[in-house]
Amino acid sequence: MRLFDLNSPLMDALRKFSDIVFYNLLFCLFSLPVVTAGASLCALCEGMQKLAAGEDSDLPVFRTFWGTFKRTFKRATILWFICIFGYFFLSSLQYAAVTLSGGAVGTSYMVTFYAMTLLLVFGFQNLFPSLARWQDLGVVALLFRTYLVAGVGFPWTILGILCTGVFSYVTLGMNMNVFRFGLFLWAVCGFGIVTYLSSFFFLRAAAGYEKQQEVLQAQKQAAEETKENTAEKSE
Repeated sequence: MRLFDLNSPLMDALRKFSDIVFYNLLFCLFSLPVVTAGASLCALCEGMQKLAAGEDSDLPVFRTFWGTFKRTFKRATILWFICIFGYFFLSSLQYAAVTLSGGAVGTSYMVTFYAMTLLLVFGFQNLFPSLARWQDLGVVALLFRTYLVAGVGFPWTILGILCTGVFSYVTLGMNMNVFRFGLFLWAVCGFGIVTYLSSFFFLRAAAGYEKQQEVLQAQKQAAEETKENTAEKSE
């Protein structure tokens, strides 16, 4: 196989990278009003999940992105404002813990802060990917499923969080020179790359959850059939 053949691994990788860049630019553009960032992130997650799963889309990148953006806009916006509220809630907890540091009350605030931070980080990691995968769910049902997926696929969720954290630190937190380059990298492809890599972990966590639900459904159906057979015999 020739290196630059259209079906070669190199050309396939280049096509994926170009899609990642395009999705990333669309995400940045549609997130500029800030309030639309939730729907934009959901559209980015769906696109990266399809790339990670190796699914070929018949639609161009823009039409795929725009379709998901429109379908999930209302729920994604509500979830985005919940995340913003969570951020300000954590900030107020941290401020109270620092202000009251040294006493029992300050310690309780600090413990609550760390516990809530872990809870919100685990939720945010899978929240918009879950909406992208299960677009028929309402807000409350989606929140429950997000944490169920995080619990069932706990190791994969941890790996997804580490992936995001390590990439963020390497590109933004090492020194000022790296920070300047990191800003450019995130604007061009950073959000797409992180979401693409995290999608591998999320898809495995979601597959584990779906498999568990299939097993539970089969057990429930078997129990109902056994109950019906017992009732028929008793008659």
